[in-house]
Amino acid sequence: MLIPPDPPSKINTPSSSENTTGYNSEEIDAVKYPESTCTSDNSEVDEYIKDKEDDQDALKSKGAEDPEDSPFEVVRSAVSNTDVPDMPSMTFRTHVLGIFFVCLISFVNQFYWERDNPIALNLLIVQLLCYPMGVAMAWGLPKRTWNLFGYKWTMNPGEFTIKEHVLISLMSNASAFMALTVDIFAVLRLYYNPSFPLWAALLLLLSGQMFAYALAGLSRALLVLPAPMIWPSSLINASLFRTFHERQDHNAETTPEHAVPDMLSTVSLLCLVAPNNQLANMIGDGKQGLGVLAFSLDWSVFSNAFLQSPIATPFWAACNLFVGFVLVFWVALPVAYFKNLWGSATLPLYSMDVFTTNGTRYDISKVMRDGVFDSQAYDNYSPLRMSLEFSWVYGIGFAALMSILVHIGIYNGKEIITRLRETKAKHDDIHGKLITSYPSVKAWWYMVLLIASCATGIGVGIGAGIGVPWWGYMLSFAIAIVLVIPVGIIQAISNRQPGLSLVAELLSGVVLQGIPTGYSILKLYGHGSLAQALSYAQDMKLAHYMKIPPRHVMIYQLVGIVVSVIIQTCLFFWLIDRIPDMCRPEGYPWVCRSTNLVYSASIIWNLIGPMKVFGEGSPYSPLLWGFLFGLVLPIPVYYLQRRFPNQTWLQHVYVPVILSGIVGLPPMPSVDFPMWFLFGFVFNFIIHRYWHAWWQKYNFTLSAGLDSGLALSGILQFLALAQNGLKLDWWGNQVDRQCTLSKKPWISP
Repeated sequence: MLIPPDPPSKINTPSSSENTTGYNSEEIDAVKYPESTCTSDNSEVDEYIKDKEDDQDALKSKGAEDPEDSPFEVVRSAVSNTDVPDMPSMTFRTHVLGIFFVCLISFVNQFYWERDNPIALNLLIVQLLCYPMGVAMAWGLPKRTWNLFGYKWTMNPGEFTIKEHVLISLMSNASAFMALTVDIFAVLRLYYNPSFPLWAALLLLLSGQMFAYALAGLSRALLVLPAPMIWPSSLINASLFRTFHERQDHNAETTPEHAVPDMLSTVSLLCLVAPNNQLANMIGDGKQGLGVLAFSLDWSVFSNAFLQSPIATPFWAACNLFVGFVLVFWVALPVAYFKNLWGSATLPLYSMDVFTTNGTRYDISKVMRDGVFDSQAYDNYSPLRMSLEFSWVYGIGFAALMSILVHIGIYNGKEIITRLRETKAKHDDIHGKLITSYPSVKAWWYMVLLIASCATGIGVGIGAGIGVPWWGYMLSFAIAIVLVIPVGIIQAISNRQPGLSLVAELLSGVVLQGIPTGYSILKLYGHGSLAQALSYAQDMKLAHYMKIPPRHVMIYQLVGIVVSVIIQTCLFFWLIDRIPDMCRPEGYPWVCRSTNLVYSASIIWNLIGPMKVFGEGSPYSPLLWGFLFGLVLPIPVYYLQRRFPNQTWLQHVYVPVILSGIVGLPPMPSVDFPMWFLFGFVFNFIIHRYWHAWWQKYNFTLSAGLDSGLALSGILQFLALAQNGLKLDWWGNQVDRQCTLSKKPWISP
């Protein structure tokens, strides 16, 4: 193993203009992002202490050998503490490959999004496919230097660099999760206004994405630059980038798992032992029950859209999440259900459907007249009923929302105020110091973009006749602006994003009841833009770790946003016009599950409204106490942590994370949580403590390999099997046949 050199005592400041015509590859090979020389005490996990001052004190008490590195071990193990300022990043290769992958990701994701079995290409796929293409271009493109009106440039500045690789990936990732926001305008076009124009959808979606990006940029000083804002998922990507581009023998080789989704799916032991016992079925079913003694060998159960990689999640955060799951799902829920709380035992134990009081599926056409809510028809038909777990998700979501605001106020309030008062951001670790070598993006640039996007959204929305008053738009903007910092801090340190859609749904139902299109606007700006802003902030953190010039990042992300908006919106409108019965059962496989979910939510929240679902006279009205519960609960925990500072476990109790752990159930299968925690316990506790050297070298690279292997195998299986009408059917993936009694209510209505 190469012995890393001592960290530089002085940070060299490069020139503001980047030299893309070539760079000293021998110098880069000599530096090669050395492995951190820091050591840590394996008997503790103090690296994850959330309070910034406590982190710094813990680091000093441990006597860290290298002060010029991150104070967090997870960052030191995945991110280099050096930089090569003259390494090319914005080059001809990044232009070509960036545009190519933006177009590819946008087209494939949107095309398959509305099918019955959608697939999605993400950042990991781009990382894998981009590297050989970049190397091929470095080998085959001419190295001649061109002179264009006095500007010298070349198609091939030399070796395909890690910074080029990162920029291409970030550009394409701007479009990876945009299909959900396109659904909002699909609902308007399909169900509310068949003549809704394409130009309005393009401008509104572009306005929402630009608003999100401006919000992320304005939050950079609080969510990206501070060292405690780790963004654990970015560490996996950083580790994979280094694996591709570094050639030291201590680096791990990515070994993707070729697990095939649905081949080794959930196995419920209780159902296998007692298939005809309804109680055993309800307790043991990992899909429609409690998931006790259910397990899986499918990596998509461990790491999925609901729970990100367990390897990337700090163990203290995983413990908080799992405690919340156990207390609610395995303790409180079965007790309340089998005692028939709110008549819940006459409904399925675990379901995301809505029902009538006699247990049948709710027919929304019975409460609508001419496309609007009919209160008399609602009274004559039936009040809306939900499964007990589904209703609890809302109550716990109310508590989680308030606990986030209170927790951030009492734990991080002083730091937030201090940073807001600073005229220049404080860069408190080596990565912050290195990034100052490059010209920063001015805050007023983001502010201009924010104001322009808001004005565009209001003008286009009113001009297109959506039916939402101007103050409805202002309310949706305010939701995102107020929540981006507290929710971003939670996600940045715990790798878990609390439920965001609840805020938009609740407020849209309260202030815009009777205007179903109001859901679309608050969903776009209040939820979609907020979630996108946090995604952009996470990408900015990855660029921060990889020392990419901030202005280059801004250019590539904005170009990626514009291109993807145009492709995805135009493609979906084209599909609507070309495919008969689009988004209806008759149009299979184009059944548009996500689009129809948004449509149903607009009816439930804006036609029926939360006042009827959770108001006086409803069995679910006690759930409103969740607001008070979430407001109060962080305060005694804060007092106990200050009263007993030497209790290490107590310092890791994080109320918003505990509460957010259950918000995703449903639609997340119950088996996911125990398996996810088990994998995290093995790697981030046992291996971290007893095989620490292995953990430092291979942990994040292993996670990247498993995630990317799953994605690739899923695409190959979809193209090779599903597209040809083939299906693998055996007992290991016959989930519905294992627990046939779990969907039945415990008490017949």
